[in-house]
Parts: sequence; structure tokens; C-alpha cells
Amino acid sequence: MGEENTNLENGEVPEIDAANAQAEADAGEQMLPTPSEFGHFLLEKELGHGGMGGVYLGRDRMLDRPVAIKVMLKSLGDDPEFVERFQREAQAAARLNHPNIAQIYSFGQEMGMPYIAMELVSGGSLDKEMAARPGQLDPAYVMNIGMQMAEALNLAAQNGLVHGDVKPENILFDKEDVSNTLAEYLSSLGKKQLHIAETEKYAHVTFFLN
Repeated sequence: MGEENTNLENGEVPEIDAANAQAEADAGEQMLPTPSEFGHFLLEKELGHGGMGGVYLGRDRMLDRPVAIKVMLKSLGDDPEFVERFQREAQAAARLNHPNIAQIYSFGQEMGMPYIAMELVSGGSLDKEMAARPGQLDPAYVMNIGMQMAEALNLAAQNGLVHGDVKPENILFDKEDVSNTLAEYLSSLGKKQLHIAETEKYAHVTFFLN
């Protein structure tokens, strides 16, 4: 991390090699170097990777805002059917407008690698929350999260979109204290208001290819 910060301060940003990214992914290593330039994005840190690509903490230099960027392998970008499906799902997800669904900002290809730039939800994930709280989670807290997820997934279903991989590590939290906002939101839907602790947060789900 110290080396990455030094490179950023000195303006030393390595170039991306798409072929090398494939080799690194095949070896189970970080796919793209960080920090590095990726179109008009700066990739600052890898958040996770798998067999199809990686997710990065980045910055949109055109709009000067932080983003999460899902970058797929070039081998997938070489498949027109995959790219079409990837774009179609990105467009469908971008049409969803809900406080518990991470917003899609853009779709594109850079050096043959398809990507989606989306809202950065940086308050941690449910699986880490569970690990940090030994024993059983408070039932009201779990109900709160469940109600938020149900509303988000219901909206997606009404628009013909299925998440397909709902699990604790894919449920993300923001950093804002929204206890009053959430109470008002539940009230406006005619739901019974729960007691909401001051530290509780909005939970988000994301809709894009895994």
C-alpha cells in the first residue's frame, strides 16, 4: 500500500498490458496493476478478483468522483455474445432507481476489456459485519437489512432483472447514518417502523455479471 501511495504522489502510473492481465488472472493473482490508468479512470486499489475479472476502487478523472469498476478479461471481451449480454445487463441495471441498489454509471471497453463503472459503496459488507459481531445478530437489525433487500430485489424483479448471487458478501453498506431517513422511507411505504439504532446503515445490492 505504501508503494502504491508513493507512485500516486510521484505521478508514476504503470501502463496496463491486457495480455499480462489474462496471465495474472489465470494464475489467481491481481489482474491489473494498481495504481494504473484505465481509460479516463485511475485504478487505485483492487477490491477483489475472480476467474472472469476484478473489481477496483477507482476515480473517474472526468467527473472527479470515486467509483467501483468491474473489469472483465480481454478473452471475454473478444466474445461478441458475452459483450452484448454484459452491456444488456448493465443497461437494465442502470434503469433501476432505488436507494438500496448501487447505481450504474457507465459501460465500456478499454484495451478490449469490458467494464462497468458504478457507485462506490464503501461501508463494508454483511459478511464482514457478521464476522465482527460474535454470536447472534440482533433480530431487529437483521429484519431491517432483510426489508431493504426485499424492496430492492422486488423492484429488480418487476423490471425483469434477477440478481442471481445474493449472499452476505454481496450486500454492501454505505457510511452514512440514515436512521431518520430510513424510518421515513419505511413509513412512506406503509411499513411498520422498527427501532433503528443510530449506527445502522443503508444496505445495497449490486446488479451485474459475477
